[in-house]
Amino acid sequence: MHARNPLRISESEELRFVGRLWRAIWRVRYWAFVAALLSGIVAYLYSLTLEESFTAEARVMLNTSAPPQQPEPVGPLLPVLSMSPTTLQSEIEVMGSLDLIDTVAQQLNLYTDPEFAGSEDESSIATAIDSAKAWVRQTLSSAVDALLGSDEAASSEASEDLDESGYQQVILESIAGNVGVVQLSPLSAVYTISFTSEDPKKAADVANALAETYIDAQTKEVLATGGRLREWLISRTKDSEDELLRLNVELAEQVTSPTSTGEPLEVMQQQRREYAESLASAQARLASLEQTLGPSGSPDATGTPALPDDAAVGNAASGSDAQDIRRRNALESQLQQQRTLVTSLQQSIAEQERRIAEEIEYTTNVSRLESQIRVAERVYESFVELLRRQSNQERFVEPNARIISHARLPLYPSGPRRARLAFVAAVLAAMSVVGLAMAKEAVTRRLRTVREYEEATSLPVLGMIPSTTRLGQGLKGILTNPKRADSVVDRNIRRLRNQIITRAEALGQPEPRVLIGASPLHQEGKTLSITLLAINYAATGDRVLLIDADFWRSGYKGLLPQPTADYWDTVSDPGASEIAVHSVPNTSLDIMVAPTNLTDPAELLMSKSFQDFVSGMRNRYDRVLIDAPPILPLANVLPLYRVADATLLFVRWNYTSSASVQSALKALNSVGVEPLGCVATQIDLRRVHGYSDDEFTHVLAHSSK
Repeated sequence: MHARNPLRISESEELRFVGRLWRAIWRVRYWAFVAALLSGIVAYLYSLTLEESFTAEARVMLNTSAPPQQPEPVGPLLPVLSMSPTTLQSEIEVMGSLDLIDTVAQQLNLYTDPEFAGSEDESSIATAIDSAKAWVRQTLSSAVDALLGSDEAASSEASEDLDESGYQQVILESIAGNVGVVQLSPLSAVYTISFTSEDPKKAADVANALAETYIDAQTKEVLATGGRLREWLISRTKDSEDELLRLNVELAEQVTSPTSTGEPLEVMQQQRREYAESLASAQARLASLEQTLGPSGSPDATGTPALPDDAAVGNAASGSDAQDIRRRNALESQLQQQRTLVTSLQQSIAEQERRIAEEIEYTTNVSRLESQIRVAERVYESFVELLRRQSNQERFVEPNARIISHARLPLYPSGPRRARLAFVAAVLAAMSVVGLAMAKEAVTRRLRTVREYEEATSLPVLGMIPSTTRLGQGLKGILTNPKRADSVVDRNIRRLRNQIITRAEALGQPEPRVLIGASPLHQEGKTLSITLLAINYAATGDRVLLIDADFWRSGYKGLLPQPTADYWDTVSDPGASEIAVHSVPNTSLDIMVAPTNLTDPAELLMSKSFQDFVSGMRNRYDRVLIDAPPILPLANVLPLYRVADATLLFVRWNYTSSASVQSALKALNSVGVEPLGCVATQIDLRRVHGYSDDEFTHVLAHSSK
């Protein structure tokens, strides 16, 4: 059994698939060229029937200059477009917006223009259709009014208005289809606004109107933005003025408040320091007096120093201490005065500190208000200046865009572009042919190369039989004149015969004397190929018997006479086979033609008599070849293949799928039959080169020499 390396197959699978696609493209190159040529000619002829159109272009440049620097938080006074790619790209949508086109369409009465609203014939047809619709609506409206009331009438009128607006929308989209807006480069601020029409003057007028309407819209937007900015500046100026007035009033109230003595803060602080020094001196004197008097000079329970009464004085006077008592009383009087002075100084210091604190708060409030007033004055002056500049700029307002080139009357038509239309049609046709070929190649599973045959069957390809119809040969011609030794077919049949011998020797088997030809389906070229093989065997001097066992669709029907003896008798009596066979002239080949009057051919083929008949023919002929029925349609006769020494599987080139071949092999294996090899039949010599560069091309090229 012939096997291939599965690893090598998997490694090159993708490359093989790409190669198959490329060969598919190469095979249809002439068809693609013809399709492209015809499509180009048809497209060009069609373009001659189209109306000529003219395109006019106007150019607009955006104003992308840097905005003037303004103090915060106001920013630029008027809007200026930035140079960002997003902004530049978004302007294309603005220039081609339906609102802008609708404005121009109303200005130039394009809604009633026959070029966009339709011709008179189209208008009459549309009018008839609208009349029919109106009649249907009126009928339905009357029925609905009778059932639901008059509210539906208003609904019907609304639907009519909706139909009218829908009709205008269709015309507007038709006009918009002729408008083109192109940016010269991704970062360019220059745009081309174009319009295409059958009338060159109309094209120029609409293009200029679109550009001018866009400029007018930009101007209105700038004025509207300037008006909103002016209103904002007026409001902020009024607020600043009110704030400044409020601060001035608050400052005046603060200045006239009674909390301020008018005395300088430095003088008040100096007085407080003098009071503190006097208090320190009085406290020192008080401490000295208290130390001089001692404990006896401490005040009594009432807080008043204890003084001696008259009796005590008199008694003291009578003694030696009278003078000391008087001196002590004088010291106590001084102590009382000193204490009163300390208390008075402490109160004066507290009062002075209160006055200092009030003066500091007053001064701070005044300074704060004065600072706020200065800031408010600067803000107010800034807004007044901005409002003045805004008013001046509104006198000389400029839009964010300007027209740098008006549309001129086009002298030559811009369409239809016949050469481009023909080229595109040709390219599409060629691509369609190539695409169909690639799609067909991607899904096909037909066997067309030696490698595909061997992968599908796991068998070697023993023979390659070209299509005889291409060479002027057929089964009838071959049977009439079998000696065509120099033909391409005969060369490949000889190669097949030699390969059968080589394959049998490789398997350690003797050269098969009884060969049976099998095929997965009908029309595989099996009958023709096995007939050629039988003729080739006969050309070597062997006596050959070819048994036609395909009773259902015999390939010899109408070409050879039917046997005169009953087929059952022939099979049962080998001596009668001479009557049932047909001898091919000038050869040692006999053909036993299948009868057409059998009610159950399968019973005959599966009978022991047929097996014995084949065994008997082995002794009378050097070679016995059997043309068996196809495997898949007639699987009930599979045991027939066991009567032969070897089986050849005939598979038609570029016709049979790998799935059918594998199913046939599985059926043969189920009855214990392993084919000797496979034979590729009906190979188209003119097309085989377009599928591969393997053995088919090599062998067939050498056999044709």
